[in-house]
Amino acid sequence: MNKIIKFSVVLIILLFLGFWFYTIYMTKLTGCSMKSGDGFFQDRLICDKQEIVPTGYLSSTLLEPKLIARGVTIYQENGKACYTDEQKFYIYNIEDKTTQVLNLEEFIKINAVSFKLPAEFYTLPADYLKDYANNCAK
Repeated sequence: MNKIIKFSVVLIILLFLGFWFYTIYMTKLTGCSMKSGDGFFQDRLICDKQEIVPTGYLSSTLLEPKLIARGVTIYQENGKACYTDEQKFYIYNIEDKTTQVLNLEEFIKINAVSFKLPAEFYTLPADYLKDYANNCAK
């Protein structure tokens, strides 16, 4: 029983260290980091001191030399954060430090030809759709 507990603790520590080193590696490689926002789904992505995803950062993937990030549109109404189901895709070139912003339809067309990312990449999380999306319209 003690061996199982020790093994579990060591495994958890190794996974944590692996994630931590991966985060540092990706930050150094891309020059990007996530900054916490004021609430749920309000994080931002900053690359080389440029705000790439201004709010609603969800995830990103690296296909060198491009970092493809996605976020949702969030706006303020009467002091309340209003979440939408409108996605924006940000294609950041880490070499020349330029950003291209696309909506969902444009991204799907480019993705089919260039990136070939799975549909899961541009599908909104179920918890976001259930608990947050279009909250001001409800």
